[in-house]
Amino acid sequence: METVVYGFQISPDFDDEFVFAATQERCQEECVQHRNDILTSSDQYGAHNPLGAMAIYRFTLKSLSTNELLTVLNDEHLDLLKNAVVERKLVAVVAE
Repeated sequence: METVVYGFQISPDFDDEFVFAATQERCQEECVQHRNDILTSSDQYGAHNPLGAMAIYRFTLKSLSTNELLTVLNDEHLDLLKNAVVERKLVAVVAE
């Protein structure tokens, strides 16, 4: 059995950390709010240095056995996404 979740980049251009949601719509709402929070709390972005676009992906995750899950959770060198994602597809981009 596979599970589908949606995730957006926490920082533009970095595909290593994501915030996840159950639906694409909810993910997009959270991404827009996250962008607004970044723009209102940081002086580094503006007309001369715009915040880059943030990607939203559809992640298909394989089911992990109990042993596989425990191994990933207990080993700091293993990444759940790298071990469970069977497909990652770009579904939207959020920009200004």
